Amino acid sequence: ILLDDILSRRQVALVTGASDKAAPLSDPLHYIRQALGPAANLSEGALAPMLAAKPDAIILADMGTLPPGDLNALESWIKSGGLLIRFAGPRMTQN
Repeated sequence: ILLDDILSRRQVALVTGASDKAAPLSDPLHYIRQALGPAANLSEGALAPMLAAKPDAIILADMGTLPPGDLNALESWIKSGGLLIRFAGPRMTQN
């Protein structure tokens, strides 16, 4: 029997500028957690530690302008094969 990695759960990093604990349905990551939770291992935090963890994908939810250091690190991660998914929101559209 030859098995590939289809049975393994993907590591997905969730990064957002801010979250609203008082109104969880308006939290930028709420629906992403609901959709991916059953199929992936989710981790949340700042961008730099998430890049160090080497996830399969990074989701930026409603992130405005990134600091130059984070932007350079993210760019090199993408060039080395990382998958970035961005979700727009008020902070992203302002910048």
